[in-house]
Amino acid sequence: MTSRATDGFDATARGKIRYTGGYAVAKLKYNYMCQNKTNMYTTSALGVSKFNKASVMVEFLEKMTVSERYLIAVTEDPGSLSETSRKQIFIKV
Repeated sequence: MTSRATDGFDATARGKIRYTGGYAVAKLKYNYMCQNKTNMYTTSALGVSKFNKASVMVEFLEKMTVSERYLIAVTEDPGSLSETSRKQIFIKV
């Protein structure tokens, strides 16, 4: 296992870092997808440029995204996944 900047943190802290990073990637992807939709049919040079940049960024961010099942199977830090599970489970009363 390699040394990481988060090695001194407990599993809860590493889980919060992982959750925040995932949120940031999802938010960026959403914003770039909205830019794509806005500039999809534009004919101006600026609009085409924005569309092309957003398309590249969406493709890049999609490559950074993996399914939850895959992440559970290959993670080296399963303790940090419990924080994400805790935040995503909604108990209906």
